[in-house]
Amino acid sequence: MKGACLLRCLRTTTRSVTVAVSLAFVASLLTGAFHLTQTTPIRVRAEGMDAPAGAAQSVNCSVDASRLALDGEEQGVLDATNAYRAQYGLQPLQLSWTLQRIALWKASDTALHAYMQHDDGFRSWEQRFSDCGYDYLSMGAAIGENLAAGYPGGSATLTQWETSPLHNANLLNPAFSVVGIKRVQGIGPGDPYGWYWAMELGSVDGGDTDVWDIAVP
Repeated sequence: MKGACLLRCLRTTTRSVTVAVSLAFVASLLTGAFHLTQTTPIRVRAEGMDAPAGAAQSVNCSVDASRLALDGEEQGVLDATNAYRAQYGLQPLQLSWTLQRIALWKASDTALHAYMQHDDGFRSWEQRFSDCGYDYLSMGAAIGENLAAGYPGGSATLTQWETSPLHNANLLNPAFSVVGIKRVQGIGPGDPYGWYWAMELGSVDGGDTDVWDIAVP
């Protein structure tokens, strides 16, 4: 299945984000291979803007540690995702505080700037993983990202992902074992989406420290 790591020298990275013509390419990376699958983020309501140049809250991925814990809707997505994976005999996803940090940063940045793109305007989404503490290259890990916007509730958002083939492939990827999930409300009544969701996935436990040690206010 897409996204699995092969022989530890194949580093597979998937970004799955919704129905559109997909683009795939393979390029050599160090001694392994790098596979990237790209689509367009899931969204409801109005069309959004592309990521503006430099549209970042902070390059160093600083987040508010008090917001890292799962809220009720986010916990519901984690529980429902694991129940969904169990139907296919797959291991449950464990919460990673490092990936939670990445998810909170991305959801906050998309909400702040009202855009729906994987890349952050000043860096690639893959670079964000490394910048925020999940060094997937040195770990030989697979990574994935699901984005969605428009619904405040976890059930509706998970349905968006399940009914999109590439998002669904991330949800059911047997390689993934850890996850971060966050939602952030948009700013102001004119926001085109209302709510922004980010799910960050990885195949290797990044050696999380305590939650209070990984976020800088």
